[in-house]
Amino acid sequence: LLLFAAVAGGALAKGPFAVLFLAIITVTAPAWMQHDRHGWRPWVGWYLKAGLTGLGGGLVALVWALWAAQIGGPQYAEEIFWGQLAGRIVDAFAHQRPFWWYVPMMWVMLLPLVLWSRFWQALLPVNLRDNPRRWLFFFWVLPPFVLLSLSSGKQPHYLLPLFPAVMLLVGYALTRPAISGVEVRAIGPAIMLATLALVALVMPWFSDAYWGELLRGWNML
Repeated sequence: LLLFAAVAGGALAKGPFAVLFLAIITVTAPAWMQHDRHGWRPWVGWYLKAGLTGLGGGLVALVWALWAAQIGGPQYAEEIFWGQLAGRIVDAFAHQRPFWWYVPMMWVMLLPLVLWSRFWQALLPVNLRDNPRRWLFFFWVLPPFVLLSLSSGKQPHYLLPLFPAVMLLVGYALTRPAISGVEVRAIGPAIMLATLALVALVMPWFSDAYWGELLRGWNML
């Protein structure tokens, strides 16, 4: 029921692209839940139920789209069935920004967590064999972040579905004993500064309009 509501609500609110976050976590469930179920046979039912649930949620959005297209006419129908998906991914009609745009935006959105050493201790060292559930964080955050970066249209709030995973990581960090030392405390600022420096090296290859788009994105935050 929760997956059905998430698929239907996400598709109605932001189109099929919103289902991206749910689909990756659902497909990769054997990796981050491998302590609970072993082998592939128990997962047949999982994928069957998840697929039917996703189709049901998508059907809700499709019924709305057909009804809206009938009322809006041919031009509006083309816009909601093609422009809203392909247009935003390949050649955005609005919010068109370069592939690196989310990198500096991410650091600003994660402040002050990225300056907190316990946040990085939850990631480093990454020993996923001892706690395979930590794969959930990586599957939840990394693939969608890469795909969002490759899409043409970008907005800061497109990253918000990733933040519950970050909060889970923060909760996990609080359960681990703190590691003292100057090196540990410097992990967060060092990684953030190195990433921003890399972006600063890339940005001159783009026009001044991209600088303005980045500043407008920060102002939105």
